[in-house]
Amino acid sequence: MSDNFSYYGFRYRILNKFKKEVLLIDATGARDRFLIPKEVEYDGKMYKVVGFEKRKETYYYDYQPADKRRKVERREGEEVCTPFSRLLDRYKSNSKKYNDSVTEIIMHDDIKIIPHFTFGDLSSLKCIKFPKDLQEIPSACCAGCTSLISIEFPENLKKIGFGAFVGCPFEKITIPSSVSHIDACAFNLSKAWYNEATRKRLGENKLKVVNILNDEGKVVIDPLAFPENVKINYLGKSKGKSSKSEKKKSIFSKLFK
Repeated sequence: MSDNFSYYGFRYRILNKFKKEVLLIDATGARDRFLIPKEVEYDGKMYKVVGFEKRKETYYYDYQPADKRRKVERREGEEVCTPFSRLLDRYKSNSKKYNDSVTEIIMHDDIKIIPHFTFGDLSSLKCIKFPKDLQEIPSACCAGCTSLISIEFPENLKKIGFGAFVGCPFEKITIPSSVSHIDACAFNLSKAWYNEATRKRLGENKLKVVNILNDEGKVVIDPLAFPENVKINYLGKSKGKSSKSEKKKSIFSKLFK
């Protein structure tokens, strides 16, 4: 019995035959609103979809606009996942495999495997729903999603990885109090990402961040995680002003001067 199979036009790989778990390999046929199926049928049995297949490519493209993009050798242990954008095929001449029509992606709560760059470069993506118990958003997860202007994070999220939302023109984001680590370039908006019309519409560095402190006041934020001059509201356990000491506020404020 093959480990790969197709179901309603999308390809899957069996991850665990005993637990009946599968990974989504290829969704290039997805259109507009794409709801990740909770279960798929194979050989008369139902399998639970628990994540996305990793690709062991030898290289991928960095997070720059298409005309400035460079090949980057894959670091040891790093795997690229591109079930929607088919990143490596996009830059081949006359490629027809690139899918840029997905505007909404809905993941059910049993999804637990989301590799590097899973939704990268989906420039039409406007809405994405993560599993409610997801604890880490991987590196470059939504890098280059230039239509993604708002997002709701899972309430139990603990980490936002490197470049997870680089190039996403957010105007306001609310970081759950459960978050304890925000990696470099997580929300860093490079001017090179946007054309003149987009910059005029959004302005520069208008991102407003709410609830950056977790309940214990312990959160590791890389100084390069946000754009320069980003506006941050510090909130603690309460919904109003933070009850944390002015000393702690001052320490965090210095990171973003």
